[in-house]
Amino acid sequence: MIISLQAGIDELNSSPIDEIYLLFAELIRSSMLARHYIVIDREACDWAVAELDLGSRQVAHLNHLKQNFAQKASLLTETNTRLSVGIGSSGLESLDNGSYRIGHRTLLSGSWLASTVLLVENADNDGDFADEIFSIIRRRHPVRNFCFVRRHGGGSTIVGALDREILEKRIVVCLVDSDKAAPAHPESATVRGLRNTERRGAYVGRIFVTRCREVENHVPLDLIKENQLCPSYDDYEEIEGAIAEDAENLAWLYFDVKAGFNGLVHLGKDYNDDTKKWINNVFVRDREPQHVMISGFGPNILREFLNCNKAIAEMKAYVETDNWKTRFGGFFEEMIWFFAADNRRSAI
Repeated sequence: MIISLQAGIDELNSSPIDEIYLLFAELIRSSMLARHYIVIDREACDWAVAELDLGSRQVAHLNHLKQNFAQKASLLTETNTRLSVGIGSSGLESLDNGSYRIGHRTLLSGSWLASTVLLVENADNDGDFADEIFSIIRRRHPVRNFCFVRRHGGGSTIVGALDREILEKRIVVCLVDSDKAAPAHPESATVRGLRNTERRGAYVGRIFVTRCREVENHVPLDLIKENQLCPSYDDYEEIEGAIAEDAENLAWLYFDVKAGFNGLVHLGKDYNDDTKKWINNVFVRDREPQHVMISGFGPNILREFLNCNKAIAEMKAYVETDNWKTRFGGFFEEMIWFFAADNRRSAI
């Protein structure tokens, strides 16, 4: 994440030198290890070199940050997603413009300078998929380098996992399935639980709820079919018919890719009227619900996609299309700002 030191020379001079030394040492360390994107202005860099008992590698890295300050500071004009560090004991504040502010003592009392956590329901499949998307869009994103660590949150347990990361005072991004069966379907209990955790107090990070039912719905049906990711699947005619007759072009976004659609199960669901109406119009159509069955692609379909190099290559092309940008544009791009990091400098 972009972490910017906002400190005047008078503030630095009037603060305990051991605290300021630790502040600079930790900021430099985070930058050198490429955990975050650290911005320190030239005057503060010069002051630290002159006044603090820094090692030669620390001084060299501060000079590197100073020399590149104009270029680094320009990234601040691209986004409000940043953590500004002031001098003092101010607590963490989440500002209305999407940025964050914190005093140096509060910063040093937590783990905000450790790598950002990406919390997902399935660390392997969902995490690997996110990696693929990030690698595609980084070519056109202002952030050229990023860093995060994946954490497995599970389905029903992801709420507690988010709470733990917040209590550990880490920057945390949570990618969670909406689990919505239709556009008008209310937020799931899991998403509501995450929102409640979010409202309990300020933290650095964000909950990203998919704009579709699950992560699997990002992979287009054509790609699954053409690459035979599920060779035994025999309901293409059914699902393609639903997609073709859906004027809003949303059928695939809310289809249960893993489990499919079962009309009998649908009849037993306590959905709101708008959700029932949409499902009936898109998947049931002019039939009796109990007679409608559309097979799913199974619980491993995302892994099958991730194991197919040709499918991934085609996904790269799809992410550049207007179709993708209309449905998902900005979603993963906004997430990347929380992962912004400097180039790793292992030797200076």
